Amino acid sequence: MSRYDYWDPNSQKNGQAEEGYEKSYSYEPEVANEEEKHPEVFNEDLGDLKLGDTLQPSFMQQSRIEWDRSQYDICIVEFIKQGFTSYKIKGVDKNGEIDICRRYKEFYALRTVMRKRWVGFYIPGIPPKKPIGNKGDIVIKERWYLLNRFLQEVSKIPHLWESEEMTIFLRPTMDVEKSLNLLGKLTSEQILERISTNCGVDYLEATSTQNKYKDVLRDFVTSSKDLFKFLNTFKEYAKKLEQIRKLKLLADGKLGGFLSKYEESTVALYGINDFSNNRVVSDTDNDTVRHTLDSVPKGVDNPYSVFKHWVKDEIIDFHALVEAISQKDILQGMKNKSESKKRSSQSELDKLNAGKKTFRSLFKSASQKATQITTLTQTIAQCGIDIENYEKAIVLVEMYLGDTALPIFKKKKVSAYYTVLKDLAGKEQTNSQNLLEAWKVVYNAFNMKLQ
Repeated sequence: MSRYDYWDPNSQKNGQAEEGYEKSYSYEPEVANEEEKHPEVFNEDLGDLKLGDTLQPSFMQQSRIEWDRSQYDICIVEFIKQGFTSYKIKGVDKNGEIDICRRYKEFYALRTVMRKRWVGFYIPGIPPKKPIGNKGDIVIKERWYLLNRFLQEVSKIPHLWESEEMTIFLRPTMDVEKSLNLLGKLTSEQILERISTNCGVDYLEATSTQNKYKDVLRDFVTSSKDLFKFLNTFKEYAKKLEQIRKLKLLADGKLGGFLSKYEESTVALYGINDFSNNRVVSDTDNDTVRHTLDSVPKGVDNPYSVFKHWVKDEIIDFHALVEAISQKDILQGMKNKSESKKRSSQSELDKLNAGKKTFRSLFKSASQKATQITTLTQTIAQCGIDIENYEKAIVLVEMYLGDTALPIFKKKKVSAYYTVLKDLAGKEQTNSQNLLEAWKVVYNAFNMKLQ
């Protein structure tokens, strides 16, 4: 199964497909190919400029960040490597100050449990598990950024931030993973209570508009297949843009040296007049041109590093939204299971009441059969309650996703696009201006030689 084909609006197997999709979902923090192949090129010392450091987004340049309490209740301030990598978290919640370290596998356990216990709700995304492989600083720093983004988004969602799952993650009484995995399965009453309390949807209003939001969600998810493919292609394109700009800046930083060498060798050989009059870049009396050319990479930013990470963020967020929508079918699966259980129990009860022997009652005494009848009656009644609860939960989730989660997501994504496009345009404008000023110096110096 392709990772893009896991969702079929008409399929009865969406719930089972979800686990397989999680395993095949391909977003990974990654090192740029050229940098991985040629580290000596990308980290070559050009005076006080190291391309491998300065051409990454700001979060990739830092070894520690300061927690801004005015913006977020929580922050991963640094990562720590001690045989394994852990992330140091500082923050504050209703229970007081937070100062802990957590590993990636504990973040993964937290989100997995949240997905199971907050059925139908949007849960901010994290990068999937990475197979054994590169665990260098670039990969770790990118994961640091994404996990920090996850925590800070969760801190803005009250029902997740104040949840039992989050409390265990922040303040466990035993091993974090074990504590999270020990959380019991929610009953249909508990699931409905969570949804009705936190989705901000009126049930009566939801029932009157149910078909409308079914159509909205179906149309959105159907379109998502092609969008996943496009975003992954877009990610590779943005990655190549970043690599090309890195190589261009590296070449620009060496241009002055090549031109100086050319003047000192070839132009000196060809020169008809005094060689000193033929110098433009290698003029020892006036090194302005050489200094200007050498400084070109320092005045030019690589906006495509940030641009590439924006596309990666889009993939993670879009996956999280489609994942939330798929939870609606998990609720339908729970309802179907309860209906099947009710039918089989009712069939068994009817046979017992009619005095017919069944496989389960074949060797039972009269009192045991009476107990079995009582148990079946209770099971049928509970199944009826479960079916009703799941029906209500599905209606509420459909309206919540179609009327709240989806519009908010769309607005947020459009705003992020405008922000990154504005940033890209602003940096390229500044880059162009700096390049124009640098080449003006070269052009003016050449004209002076001709006078």
